[in-house]
Amino acid sequence: MGVKWLLRWQPPTSLPLTTPMFEEILANAEAIGAQQGGRWQLTSTLYRPIVREAKGGEPAAVRDLFMITGTEHPEKLWLVVRQEKQVLVADASLLAILDKVQLYKQRTAVTFEGRVYEMGDFRLRLGRAVFSINEQLRGITLEVEYLPTQSSAQAVPMLTEFFAVWDESLKSKSLLGKFVVVDPLFEEFGLSDNYSLQHMALHYVYLSTLFLIGTRVS
Repeated sequence: MGVKWLLRWQPPTSLPLTTPMFEEILANAEAIGAQQGGRWQLTSTLYRPIVREAKGGEPAAVRDLFMITGTEHPEKLWLVVRQEKQVLVADASLLAILDKVQLYKQRTAVTFEGRVYEMGDFRLRLGRAVFSINEQLRGITLEVEYLPTQSSAQAVPMLTEFFAVWDESLKSKSLLGKFVVVDPLFEEFGLSDNYSLQHMALHYVYLSTLFLIGTRVS
């Protein structure tokens, strides 16, 4: 894999997100010469601990947990405990174990789904972010991956140049808004400069948290 930038669409405050808006952003990928590939999906699920008394009177589970699963790596899942600054990778079979031990209960999920585009050394994933409970369109996302290297330092100049081309094309359309880079501060989680699937998981957990802001999750 390469190095990824993740961006979210930020329209004016008074302008709601719509499917036609997403379709116009999709068209921008083809306008700059990207070739449409397949589809992709990724889900960020928030689990809350089921409070029980353990030995010594302490709760058996005390931290919220985000789980990342996706169609591109169905054999794996990623667990993010933000309070502990931990990003863990596990076999997908862990999901069945978590259900069995009943320490956590699913509260909500944000699903990212859309299309993949290829353009030379770049791979784009354009997606809609929807809530699992009502399928409400919560966001529009753009993932740009520079494939030749896993070094963030080496990839940043190329990603910056690519996004300038993307943004210039997008400005020629009638859309009101802009894409904003999502920065989850990887160094706080002890992640190195070399981009990995753990970086990817943290990217989407951070983004789904932004989409959940202002929405009560009980």
